[in-house]
Amino acid sequence: MVRHLRQQIWEVVPAHLKVTEHQIALIRCPACGKTTQGEFSGAVRSRVQYGPGVKARVLYLQQYQLLPYHRTSEAMRDLFGCHLSAGTVANIVR
Repeated sequence: MVRHLRQQIWEVVPAHLKVTEHQIALIRCPACGKTTQGEFSGAVRSRVQYGPGVKARVLYLQQYQLLPYHRTSEAMRDLFGCHLSAGTVANIVR
């Protein structure tokens, strides 16, 4: 009988914050001076918004691990480089 021996190293892979920026152009007509602009996609509703991965981690830390709002925002900053205020954490939980 042939046996197989195993050794494993478990490591936490660093999580990276991914920011996708959307831009539109504002253009002024040289003839009439009127300014027109493009439109953002329907998925972009505000200047800054947080995706489902950020929200899930906030909810996990705040609701499951029972961290206070301020400590949740600190953990998000320390673990993922995601700077959220305690108020933003409260809005995500709401």
